Amino acid sequence: MKKILLLCVIFLACQQQKIVIDNTKDYIAFHRIPDIEPIWDYNIWLTNTQTGEEMQITDNLEYWEHLPVWLSSSELLYLFEKPTPSAVKIVYLNFNTGKRKYLNFWTWRNEPGIDKIGIGSLSNIYYSINKENAIYVLSLKEKQPMPNEVLSPADIKELGLGRVFNPVVSPNGTKLLIVACDTAMYRYYDEKGMFCNDDIYLYDLNMETVKPVLERLTYGDTTHDYSYPVWVDNNSIIFSSN
Repeated sequence: MKKILLLCVIFLACQQQKIVIDNTKDYIAFHRIPDIEPIWDYNIWLTNTQTGEEMQITDNLEYWEHLPVWLSSSELLYLFEKPTPSAVKIVYLNFNTGKRKYLNFWTWRNEPGIDKIGIGSLSNIYYSINKENAIYVLSLKEKQPMPNEVLSPADIKELGLGRVFNPVVSPNGTKLLIVACDTAMYRYYDEKGMFCNDDIYLYDLNMETVKPVLERLTYGDTTHDYSYPVWVDNNSIIFSSN
């Protein structure tokens, strides 16, 4: 029965219409929720920055298709999941051939969840797992990708962080942005029954040290929260704050 369900999901993810684009350099990929009540459904769209033309490339009402990331000038990855608790999948889309491929790395028990995945131009997927303070990496260049720890639960604890998520790798694959809450604040807010305010940290993936070193980039307080960082280039970022 499980095998049949898995095959059905693969079919739904990969048998949508073929879209072939010769040159994607002028396209921006994003997800959008239709402005139609009561439909709540994420889909992937492309916008041509030269012409303003928009193109919807996913349209499955039973699944959310969101958080697209360019893997190369002709390859796109996006997340594929049910609105109800279920495993997060990745769909690979090649615009040269129009073919889609289903990548199944996680089960429902160890899936990363929304906003906990970062994909680099070197075909590496960085992610954190729900209820587990650790950062992992998968290489899509491997025939059978296996997760490797970037920061272990012991590392996170020693760094004084209460939780970590939203890893975002730089374009050249040398730096990693992490959203985290320091242990002192995490404990304080947890005791008060409040949400923890998060900050952004920088981790140098090329730094060879006995113990991991993080550089704190923001300092939130009870009224300021910093999250969702995005690389503009290898040395600049933008992020949101309340």
